[in-house]
Amino acid sequence: MKFQFDGEQPHQKKAIEAIVHLFDGQESVQGQHTGYLPSSRQRLLLPGQYVANQLTLGRDVLLQNVRHVQKRQGLPESPDLGAAPSFTLEMETGTGKTYTYLRTIYELHTRYGWSKFIIIVPSIAIREGVMKNIKLTHQHLQSLYGAPKAEARLYKSKQLNIVKQFAASHALQLLVMNIQAFEKADNIINTQRELGFKPVEYLRLTRPILILDEPQKMATEKRAHALKALQPSFALRYSATHKKLENLVYRLDPVQAYNQGLVKKIEVLDVLDKDNQNMPFVHLKAIQPKKNTIQVSVELQVATAKGIAKKRRTLKRKADLYKVSGELEMYKGGYLIEAIDAEKGHILLNNGLRMEVGQSIGGPNEDLLYAQIKNTIKEHLDKEKKLLGKGIKVLSLFFLDKVSNYRTYTEKGAAVPGPYARWFEALYKELSQDPKYADLPTLEARHIHDGYFAKDKKGRFKDTKGESQDDRSTYALIMRDKERLLDPKEPLRFIFSHSALREGWDNPNVFQICTLQESTSVMKKRQEIGRGMRLAVDHQGRRITDPQINRLTLIVNESYEAYARSLQKEIEQECGVAFEAANIKNKKKRTPLPLRKGFQADPRFLAIWDKIKQKTTYDVDYDTEEFTAKAGTALQEELEKVRPPRLQKRKVSLDMNREEGVHGLLVSEGEIDYHRAYRYRIPHVVRTLQKATGLTRTTLAGALAASGQADKFFINPRKALQVATEAIKKTLQHLMLDGLQYTKVEDAYRMEIFDPHLEDYLEDFHFAVHRDKTIHERYIPLDSKVEAAFAQECNKMEQVLFYFKLPHDFTIPTPIGTYNPDWAVLWQEDGMLNEKAIYFVAETKGSTDKEELRPREDKKAACGEKHFQACAQGVKFALVSSYKDLADRTRTPG
Repeated sequence: MKFQFDGEQPHQKKAIEAIVHLFDGQESVQGQHTGYLPSSRQRLLLPGQYVANQLTLGRDVLLQNVRHVQKRQGLPESPDLGAAPSFTLEMETGTGKTYTYLRTIYELHTRYGWSKFIIIVPSIAIREGVMKNIKLTHQHLQSLYGAPKAEARLYKSKQLNIVKQFAASHALQLLVMNIQAFEKADNIINTQRELGFKPVEYLRLTRPILILDEPQKMATEKRAHALKALQPSFALRYSATHKKLENLVYRLDPVQAYNQGLVKKIEVLDVLDKDNQNMPFVHLKAIQPKKNTIQVSVELQVATAKGIAKKRRTLKRKADLYKVSGELEMYKGGYLIEAIDAEKGHILLNNGLRMEVGQSIGGPNEDLLYAQIKNTIKEHLDKEKKLLGKGIKVLSLFFLDKVSNYRTYTEKGAAVPGPYARWFEALYKELSQDPKYADLPTLEARHIHDGYFAKDKKGRFKDTKGESQDDRSTYALIMRDKERLLDPKEPLRFIFSHSALREGWDNPNVFQICTLQESTSVMKKRQEIGRGMRLAVDHQGRRITDPQINRLTLIVNESYEAYARSLQKEIEQECGVAFEAANIKNKKKRTPLPLRKGFQADPRFLAIWDKIKQKTTYDVDYDTEEFTAKAGTALQEELEKVRPPRLQKRKVSLDMNREEGVHGLLVSEGEIDYHRAYRYRIPHVVRTLQKATGLTRTTLAGALAASGQADKFFINPRKALQVATEAIKKTLQHLMLDGLQYTKVEDAYRMEIFDPHLEDYLEDFHFAVHRDKTIHERYIPLDSKVEAAFAQECNKMEQVLFYFKLPHDFTIPTPIGTYNPDWAVLWQEDGMLNEKAIYFVAETKGSTDKEELRPREDKKAACGEKHFQACAQGVKFALVSSYKDLADRTRTPG
């Protein structure tokens, strides 16, 4: 299979444009500031000249641009740029962060000519992920940007010619480096070579643009110094969990990503040992040395007014857990803290047990872990059955804390399945034989699971923290297998791992994540769920947007409420946002939404279905002369606003006192022209616009001539090109929609698109329907309160003979993507099905005001209306915000 990328994702384009607009007014220098090393070194060390980025914007203009970008997005405005330009983008895990910055590189190269980019990563796992993404997106990005010559390399200390090639090449250069490769003075790249030249100096000469992937892991003083030593033009910082926001210019936080449907919805399946509180549970969370004492943070079971619950307590030496627990018998005699060793990180109990930080006793027992595995397999098989025939591979991921639980070795080195592997195979054989799974492929249990762990020199799995040299083979293997894992013909479906997958790896088709642990996991919940939050893809690499499919089930051994609270706390602490726990769905409350038996034969259903089931194709026709005239007008209006690049002038009155320190008062501000008369290299305007719009040179030349504003390309060429491109695209889009014609085809939507296995979580706006008025037995799948209010009115009003939510697969092709309308409604004033019946396809929105609708939504709705005019005689298309809007439409012709 081959991944397919959607270049029109609004949140990604918004992030890219945020960076591009930071440099409004920057002249296009084609990235090419060239120079030579001193002649004594040139011949031996460099193949000719080096090529460098050139940032010509003044700091005042750059700061002004930053503030404009921030103001447009409602972000705090930067008081200044800081010592070195550095810009922060916050993107939630699973929303395409790597794709976004790779495409940003191409965008900056295309618009401004910059060609030297270094991607800095903090770990092997992330590095492998970046290299894989560069490979996967190469053809897509090449097609988007006119196939510029581009070269991507991984820095290796034993291949120093890589840095020479990076410095000397005129092509777009992407160099991927681990921060560890150059953070120390004795790293090979920082050491003097025999010819008197440090390899890092090649990189400095190019004034590279840095892409920092997870910069919060590069925040030490040593690493900050190493990054500064590269002498970058500027740095772009990408992460979901920044600790420091340096000039924040784009934010997509977890709540926004979740509510916009950019990631999978989360559900939690908790497996609890609620009635077995007879064994003492102790978890040593931390040892905290103080000035005159040492404290320990311990989690244990405590008697409360509502029963026994796990609580965290801060204790000192000689603390008796029997008393701390509220005198629970399980802790009586033997659970007194006898000694604390902060240096070695352990405590000693008076029963002789020594506990290290992070260790637990009395954690989940075998029955609980066994039940988690069983439920994970059941969830997996149910998901496979639901997706049968859709070409979507289902994967499940198990996290565990010890390799030996999955695989052990005899004294002679022979591999032996650990307890989890034995349980898994036995359970899979048992569960897969259930008759309800008879339609699923028959697979042998031993072929459908595997472990991804680091290996020692003998090739045996071993425990690591995920950042050792031994982990490299693991990362390379699982990244190399990413496409293979998505192939339905590949039997592997269940993955066992631990720290090897804590970051840098995810797979869009992980639908179940099970956390198996005998001690509290060191991995945060956001790291766990991040492995499966990306939206699913099918076997052709196409992204799936159906929310009924995109659900991530977490199988955990703590309560749903506790899991939700912990996850919410992590997000609030790491991202500084509130995340309502109610957004995390309780798996046990997911309700089937069965279809009413026999609805397919209901004459009211058939009356409207037979009218709207026809499919169409479309053609676009527009008059070139009309386009030239309208584009010329649009260009005139927009290009008139283009001004020469200018500097900002401000006068600040300084003052100082003990309370406020040194501070300033802005007295006046303004703009002044550059003192020097800069000459700009004018790009080939028509050729550039042709590449951006796909129109012919003749058409574009005519539009530019009609605008009368060609001189603006001399005073500010890049700004003018940007404005012109946007104006031409908008004009073209309007004309395409005006000239859009739909034609019926022989094919039609089939009954199979009505999914009999729909499920949803019942919110406060769901309601029980009159089953004889719709296709659903009891509940309709609803996405919002607006939909619910509309459906409730349809449900109770006699004039509505029949109504139903159109399936997710009922899609209409349009020039701007597929469109899925909401409702089909059959209306008759006297409540009887006859020739006077009115047939509607309705789209419910919070407002029908086109000024308030997003342009893309408005245009898709217009396409939908033309589709039904072409193929569904007598059917009205209605954009409504309420039932009243629909009633009003019954009294309008057409």
